[in-house]
Amino acid sequence: MADSPAIANTALVISIVALLVTTTQLLSQIFSTAEGHRRCQPSVIGPWAMLTKRKWRWSSFRFETLVATPEITFGKFSLTDIIEQIEGGIRWQAAFDSPPDEAACWIPFIVALLRASTSNAELNDVGNIDTPHPHLSFPVTPTAKMLTKPTLPVVYNRTRSWDFMPPDVVRPFASIRVFYLAIIALRMGMTWKRFEPEQGALEAEGNGHSLTSVLIRALGTVVRYTPSVMSNKGQFLVESYLQSPESLMAPEGSHVETSEADRMWFGILPGNTKILSKHYRNDFLIGDCDSVYAILDKMDPSRKASQALVKAAPSLLGFNDIIPMLAPWMRYKRTTVNIIPAVTYDTRSITSFSGPRAVFQSRLHTKAASNSSSISAESRYLVGCKPYTLPKLFAEGPLTSIDQRLTKIMTLRQQLANIQRDESIRRAKRIEFYDLLQDTYDLTTEYFKGDAYVYGAYPFYFDLVKTHLLRAVTVRERSKMDFHQDRGTTSEISDAEMSHVMSLYWDDVPYYQQEMQKKNYKNGDLVEEAWIVLIFRAILWSLAHDFDDHQKPLPARYYGSSSPVYIG
Repeated sequence: MADSPAIANTALVISIVALLVTTTQLLSQIFSTAEGHRRCQPSVIGPWAMLTKRKWRWSSFRFETLVATPEITFGKFSLTDIIEQIEGGIRWQAAFDSPPDEAACWIPFIVALLRASTSNAELNDVGNIDTPHPHLSFPVTPTAKMLTKPTLPVVYNRTRSWDFMPPDVVRPFASIRVFYLAIIALRMGMTWKRFEPEQGALEAEGNGHSLTSVLIRALGTVVRYTPSVMSNKGQFLVESYLQSPESLMAPEGSHVETSEADRMWFGILPGNTKILSKHYRNDFLIGDCDSVYAILDKMDPSRKASQALVKAAPSLLGFNDIIPMLAPWMRYKRTTVNIIPAVTYDTRSITSFSGPRAVFQSRLHTKAASNSSSISAESRYLVGCKPYTLPKLFAEGPLTSIDQRLTKIMTLRQQLANIQRDESIRRAKRIEFYDLLQDTYDLTTEYFKGDAYVYGAYPFYFDLVKTHLLRAVTVRERSKMDFHQDRGTTSEISDAEMSHVMSLYWDDVPYYQQEMQKKNYKNGDLVEEAWIVLIFRAILWSLAHDFDDHQKPLPARYYGSSSPVYIG
């Protein structure tokens, strides 16, 4: 009986241990009902694991796993926002301490796309940032404001329940619209080898990035991103993207990132809303031959223009003048950000060649020196319109002023070409040159926006462009020179041959006057002057913009598509 207390105590201890074991097993069983929770740990989704929650469901007496993952869309970013996301990206690197096959691939994808966007950042909220940032390595001041209205990636968190994850999904996935994915991949320097969202076939690679897709039942298209910048342990090197001393300064030759430029990736030429009548501000679909012929048939129901262009196929010589004439100005002021998507397979207009520019300058100089270039103020109007006041640039007469300004532009361009070694001086000169082009271009816009160039419901500028295009597409057919049709696109035609085309353009001035007279524009001298300003304006646009020809236009039907794609 003396051992009874000891036996009782032992039994008590055993009972408590049994209770604890049973309780632990019960809790383990209850917590294990949170299906998918182990796939949402930091080694898989990095800091997003902190947003993962278990929610108790009394109705089924279990836990439900709620996981937050990114949803990528477009919007406006300030410099402050980008810095915060860059710092977050550096913290995301911890997610790659585990093998890359275990981690979600959308983490390095987000870091890479943010890095690709920093060079074109909208520097609007920089008033309080006047000292070097540890990951920027250069001072950013309020004078660094450069860009307006860019479309940049924005990352939101979207909470999903694991209950609705298809069985084939082993990691939480990010989501994005196929339209945004197409643009982001192109901005990152990739080329789409396959772009067939309806079949779930997406494949792109280039510039150290790769995207491949797989079709998952009950979910849809899932894309896997693979960066080439990896350490030996498979760790994504975030810092390697951030070591440039000009991380947020647009490098020479950066892409324009605006909604207008985005449309061009899909073969859609945006109309210039600053100069076209509100009835003619539509976008122009020119990404393929059929679309080009459709535009010409709409301008010329007789189909003579489209038939002439068919004979010159695949060259779009003459028609591609529509790009610098109708597209808005896209280059960012006070920067060298001037690369835009190739809106069609043959982008180089005649104004992008040096030979035709020299011919234009020579013919302009001769015309400006003659008395015939002077138009009195009394005659500077069209029937039914108010008197017209010229912009300051043309105070001495439009042709004389254009001749002087074009000489200044070409002189500065030659000086720029002679700068070889000092990159900082060359960059400053490039910015000075581009700003001069843009300021002059704005004055030509002011010239065409005057009251003298609107008559009733007829938009003078669009009618002038249309008249020029319908004549220009016949230039190969009318020329006595051999353009070697088998060479293909306009870019493969020699500079000397293109110079001859510019001479033909000038010789066609009587045709422009006659056709415009049929549209009730009676003043032939004014039509001639306006055509010269139009060509000068196209030269300015061509000098300031470079095309990215590495990607053919994507199908226009996917522009703005909201079809979801998942990054897993």
